[in-house]
Formats: sequence, C-alpha cells, structure tokens
Amino acid sequence: MKTKVEVSHYLMMMEKWKIDPNFYISEPYLRLSKVKCYENYGLTWVEANGWALFPPLIAEYSLLSNDFMPKKIWSDFDNLQLGGINDRKSQFLDWEYIFDPNSFKDLSGKKWEVFRKNIRKWPRNNPNWVYSGHIDKEECLKLLGYWLEEKSETAQDVELMIKFILNDVGIEKMGLYKDGKLVAINIWDENYKYINYRYCIVDRKEPFLDEFVRYLFYTDLVILKTGKLVNDGGTVGNQGLEHFKDKLNPIRKRKVHSYIIK
Repeated sequence: MKTKVEVSHYLMMMEKWKIDPNFYISEPYLRLSKVKCYENYGLTWVEANGWALFPPLIAEYSLLSNDFMPKKIWSDFDNLQLGGINDRKSQFLDWEYIFDPNSFKDLSGKKWEVFRKNIRKWPRNNPNWVYSGHIDKEECLKLLGYWLEEKSETAQDVELMIKFILNDVGIEKMGLYKDGKLVAINIWDENYKYINYRYCIVDRKEPFLDEFVRYLFYTDLVILKTGKLVNDGGTVGNQGLEHFKDKLNPIRKRKVHSYIIK
C-alpha cells in the first residue's frame, strides 16, 4: 500500500544518488504545483494528473526494473536510465538548456557578437534604470498582465506564474525599473545542483529589453557566487525562443522525453 510522503524526501534521494535534476525539480516548483509524493516497497515517486512526473527512485540505487514502473512518465533525467526501456515509447517533451553564468562575464568574440550589441541598446536609450530586489507584487502582477497580452497564444501555466510572483519561500526575484516604473522581472529558484531560471517577464513594448534583463540575471553577483550552473528550461515549441537561446551559447542543449508503455 502506497504511503504519502513529503516531496522533499524525493529531492533528498535525488541529491543522495547525484541524479541530474531537470528544470521541474525544486521544492518551490513542486510545492506550488501541488503534486503528491508517495512511497511503496522502497520506491518513491511524484504524481500529478495521472502521470508519474519523473522516474521513481529506489532506496538502494540500481536500474529500475519492471516490477514497479508507472505507465506514463512525464519528464526524464539526463543521467538516470529507465528499466524496461524497450517496453516504452518515448515522446519528445521539450529542450533543456544549461548555461554557465561565468560565460557571460566576457562577451568578446564572434559567438557573442549579436548578443553583445543588443544588450547595449536598451540601457543606452534608457539611462535612468535601476535593478533591485525591492519590488511590489501588485506591480509584478500588472506587468505580467501586459506581458500576457502579447503572449496570449503561447503562455503556459499562468496560474503557476502568479504563484511564483506572490510567494517568497525559496523563490528569488529582481526587478528592473525605468524612471521608477517596473519594466522587467527575473524570477528563479534552485535545487542542489542548478539555479532554475523560472521566468523573465518584460514589457514587450521595450525593444532589446529581454536581452538586457537576461544579461543582468546571468551577471548578478548573487547568481555567480552560488557557483552553480543555470537550468534555463526549454522553448515550449517556440522556434523564436529556441533560436534566441541557441545564440546564448549553452554548455548543454538536451532533448527531454516523456515515456509511455507501448
């Protein structure tokens, strides 16, 4: 009989076995998503909407057998092989981009040419800007509303975005102000291995603001001092976003898969 346990137990097992976390692995993300975590016969797994979100983890590390394998696994891990893989059909879920913040400290060379030029344009035209952690949540929600007007066809899980804005436990936020008005927000959390760059919300009427606020995130001393790489998630099927992230010189671009019993 399965027993409900705290999702932190699953996260501790991941760290114990040094399993490479995907973009969805953090205590704030899973807590705000209201997932359920269970344990049975030495296996621990996370559930939501009829799926095991990730591969089950076994108390004593080994390849997982078919003795207990969910019919549907939503998102795999880079360094954990699934048992019974031949009985499963893989489906591409999304890309996963990993960046080294230290790479953004020196933008010389041809590979950074376009990004280097673009990040100079917004501050040159808007000299009265301030990047600050003192942000008002009502202002954040208002900016999110403007952002969604431009992204209405591609935005996903808006409810979760609102929760990340309204909650603070384990979640970090920085706002960019232009003449005292909030025009961009960076939101992130972390797990034992990565910083998860959750959201970059910008005023779409401001050309080249997206590039500049991302540059501020990656060169922030708070980020650099962690010594961690950054998981910048995927592209949710947006080819323009994929092209943009490719130009930022990731150290890894991985195909993330779901698995379903044939």
